[in-house]
Amino acid sequence: MGGDRHSHRLEAHAAEILALIEATPDTTLAEMAAHPERAHGVRAAVSSVWRLLDRHGMSVKKTAHAAEQQRPDVRKRRWAWFERTKPGSTSPRA
Repeated sequence: MGGDRHSHRLEAHAAEILALIEATPDTTLAEMAAHPERAHGVRAAVSSVWRLLDRHGMSVKKTAHAAEQQRPDVRKRRWAWFERTKPGSTSPRA
């Protein structure tokens, strides 16, 4: 009844996927899922990669700061927002 019947296909490439994470820690689940297909013709869903990582006791988290946050226009808007929403601010919260 139900269950994961295809994980063995991805498990065969587990060492390679785990090495990919070591080499590029900011890689996304979608990029990890695309790797076995590019390299070996083995299609993998993002959810399958997530289960693989879970079985190996690993988790992948997004970085705290997206690259676009460093752009001058984005940085200016972010600082303005932080100032408006700071506790004790007299500016109206937007």
